[in-house]
Parts: sequence; structure tokens; C-alpha cells
Amino acid sequence: MTALIFTASSCNRQTTVELAGNKLNVDVADNKAEQTQGLSGRFFLTDQEGMLFLFSQKDIRSFWMKDMQFPIDIVWIDENTVVDISPNVQPQPGLPSDQLARYAPSQPIDKVLELAAGWSARHGLKIGDRLIVH
Repeated sequence: MTALIFTASSCNRQTTVELAGNKLNVDVADNKAEQTQGLSGRFFLTDQEGMLFLFSQKDIRSFWMKDMQFPIDIVWIDENTVVDISPNVQPQPGLPSDQLARYAPSQPIDKVLELAAGWSARHGLKIGDRLIVH
């Protein structure tokens, strides 16, 4: 069993998900405060950890790397199906918020899964893969 090692977490809820044949322990961000905080303030994720953002309505949402300490893969999900992947998204230390790159999916989504950088490539994740949330 893998221990979760998160710091500065604003999330109160965790769950397990399955993606590309792998089980992951994820923090759930399902309100504005948790979604704004995201992974900011943490120093790393292991290959078995992530953060799952849940949204009540489908939309094309943009994410940034504000106050991030490490790169991540952003997996864009609609109705539990992977619809887009932004791999190896890098932090941009020292840039003001208005100059940070924004990342967005190619279509409206209702979930986002943030994983350790390179996870998608290491595990063969592809468009059309299904997310199972426990």
C-alpha cells in the first residue's frame, strides 16, 4: 500500500480511480477553493497519485501552472472518457499570473485528472481510454 505524501492540500476528500489499467489514489477537488488551489504548494506526486477535478457542468476550462513546483500531465475527461491529454506541462516560476501559459482541452469536459509528468506516456494512455472512479 502506498502512503499519500501531499503537502499544503486543501482537499478534504480522496478516492481511488482506475485509468489505463492502473489504480491511482487521488485528491478530489470539487469546489472552487480546492480547484483554485489545485496542486499548488506541493513538491511532487508519485506515479500512484493525482488530483481529480470534478465540475458540475461541461465546459472548455483552462488551467495554468500558478505556484507549481513540478511538471504534470493534464488529462481532460468528458463523461469518464479521455478526450485530450496535455503531457509534461512545465511550471513557469517567476512569471506574473497574466503571463502564465494557459492549457485547455479541444472540447468541453466535466473532469480533469492531473498526474505526475510523463505518466501518460509511461502507461500508454490514449484518447478514448475510460476513467473508473470508485
